[in-house]
Parts: sequence; structure tokens; C-alpha cells
Amino acid sequence: MNLKMENKNSVLRNIPQVEKLLQNDEIRRFIPEIGHGIVVKITRKVISAFRDRIENGNGISLEKLVPSIIKNLEIRKRHKLQRVINGTGVIIHTFKPEPTLPLVLLDTIWKYVKI
Repeated sequence: MNLKMENKNSVLRNIPQVEKLLQNDEIRRFIPEIGHGIVVKITRKVISAFRDRIENGNGISLEKLVPSIIKNLEIRKRHKLQRVINGTGVIIHTFKPEPTLPLVLLDTIWKYVKI
């Protein structure tokens, strides 16, 4: 076995396990926000990409592994669906002179409306 192959194998052996990475505070903080399963899936995907790059001979350091996982988690977090109140049908299509909803409820709804 040549020196390059030994170095490659050494780097591959030093890639941390997924469970060890999930104990990292920076990674663990995403679990309540996007879910444990998604965090595990993204972590595995990044580790797999790192392994592929190492096996293909692309030099990459393990110090970039955690920042790469965090970057992917932040991208996923931004794409997460958020709950909204859809009251447009009630307000736009009720062409009555008096509101069909109580005024207190309308005031609450208008706090969430962004135009």
C-alpha cells in the first residue's frame, strides 16, 4: 500500500460517527427547529460527500466537516414551511357593509396581515 492510500484510509477512519457529531452543540441546536431525523439525514449526506471527495483524491480537511454540516442545516432551516393564517377569502370576498366576523377577531387577524 502506498503512502497516499494509507493517508486516505487514515482520514476516512477519523471521520466521526453521526452520533458523535449530533453531540456537538452547534449541530444539536438544530434538532428542535427542524427535527432529529432531518438533522441525521443531512449529517449523513455531508459525511457521504466528504468520503466521496476523499476517495476521489480531493484533499479536504476534517476541520471543514462540522461547518459544512451547519451550513447545510441552516439552508434547510430557511426552507422550512411556516404556519400562517389564511383569512383572505373571508375578508376579500365578503362584500357586506357589516363584517361577518366579530370586530375583536378582525383586529387580531389584522395584526398578522402583511401587505
